[in-house]
Amino acid sequence: MNLMEIGDQFRNGDLETALMQAKEYVRDNPDCEEGRSLLLQLYLFVGEYEKASKQLSVLELNHQADPASYINLKLIAELVNAAISRQAFFSQAGGLPIMFEEDRVWVESAYELIQAYQQGALVPGETEQLLERARQELTFKCETQDEPEYGSLAEPDDLTAPLLEVFTPKSGYAWLAWKNISSIEFFPYEKPIDLMFRRALVKRVNDEASAAPLPVYIPAIYAKTPVTDANARMGRLTDWVASEAAGLVHGVGQKCLLVGDELVPLLQIRNLEREEARG
Repeated sequence: MNLMEIGDQFRNGDLETALMQAKEYVRDNPDCEEGRSLLLQLYLFVGEYEKASKQLSVLELNHQADPASYINLKLIAELVNAAISRQAFFSQAGGLPIMFEEDRVWVESAYELIQAYQQGALVPGETEQLLERARQELTFKCETQDEPEYGSLAEPDDLTAPLLEVFTPKSGYAWLAWKNISSIEFFPYEKPIDLMFRRALVKRVNDEASAAPLPVYIPAIYAKTPVTDANARMGRLTDWVASEAAGLVHGVGQKCLLVGDELVPLLQIRNLEREEARG
């Protein structure tokens, strides 16, 4: 099977077969960088980040004499490391992700909620109290290819209600409090990896007008998405899982934001602007 046929399998949603065929292709054609790059991206889509890192290491060795390609591969490696940290956090709820000190007061309730949920110690009454602390009334304008939406912004996933998850080059997995976000400008996606890590520029509420925005990559897939659900891993659907015992709901598949009464998929958003921060 050639690379075009493997790519067709991926586009048709047969992620498992595409990955299996890509592994066989690289095994039989170890010097084919296009095949190794495809295998790298497929590993990312199924959440096998350690295996993706191994493919990156080989590609980096092959591109040491090509500065532009080498720098791009190093960036991808940093994003993969951030994804590994995120995966570990939602498995173990260890130490806090990176954050601005002024964001801590707004996101600590999410950490308490995730930690208690992972330990099986969360009950509906406690969940309600933590979410009441976490959710803020923030009005945003959301621009997509359709008409802009205006309204109160909410992250429907209870686990990350007060915050935006981001990957930052060199720093890793981080949390930004929605309370302190002024605007987000999203870059168009150009290649498959952009469907997983959405490149964006974030302006914070207290930034000077001349301050450079914060460059980030926003994970487009919810952290609790099962590796066995190909359509969800590829961002082709969004679903919700309710835990009656804990009294919360978390997302699987492509992230969405609730703007007013409209549920907007992350990959469709072009700009978000805080209404209070305008002018």
